[in-house]
Amino acid sequence: MLTQGAFEAYSPVSGELDRRLRAIAAEIKSLSAEDVTEDKQEELAERLLAEQFGPVSVNLDDRAASRVEEHVSPKAGNFSTRTKVRYHIPTDGNIEILKFHPGSPHTEQLQPRVSLKTQYNSAREWTAELTYDVGTDMQPQEHNGIASATAVKIGELVSETNAQLATARSESRATVMEAISARRDELTRRNDVLANLDVPLRQPKRRD
Repeated sequence: MLTQGAFEAYSPVSGELDRRLRAIAAEIKSLSAEDVTEDKQEELAERLLAEQFGPVSVNLDDRAASRVEEHVSPKAGNFSTRTKVRYHIPTDGNIEILKFHPGSPHTEQLQPRVSLKTQYNSAREWTAELTYDVGTDMQPQEHNGIASATAVKIGELVSETNAQLATARSESRATVMEAISARRDELTRRNDVLANLDVPLRQPKRRD
């Protein structure tokens, strides 16, 4: 049975892992009898688990940079700008799990702060990237050191997250298989009742 609170040991990512498990349960409840035949159950379970608990990845070797001009609050009526370098890291997988991880891009524990940006590309594909800004008011060696150290921390965060996802996926497999079997049994009972009524069953009217 798919229940809330199955991943309490993984706090504070437990809420997101539970949400993903509930998403699997909701999809199973919507499946037809043809979807849950015995020969399809194992493949179906693997697909659902891969969609929700598959690994995420970041391509640190493909980091790119862009120049950003940040407006600084005026002092004595003088407006000014500050130049920063924004680093872009392409990602793959359901990267939003990082928002729920201790030391994640959406906490202050990573400095400089890392943000998650999602968008459609020109091919209308959903893409996501991590970005972080490093100032230019320092020596080049210091700037490059901060940029590289931040990338290393992101890589470590992804490795920790993937370990938790792999554990969650393994521990959920039997539960998901049980839920699929329960859905098949439910549909079988329903169809048996409909097939053995004492009176004719009216078919729903077709809408033109």
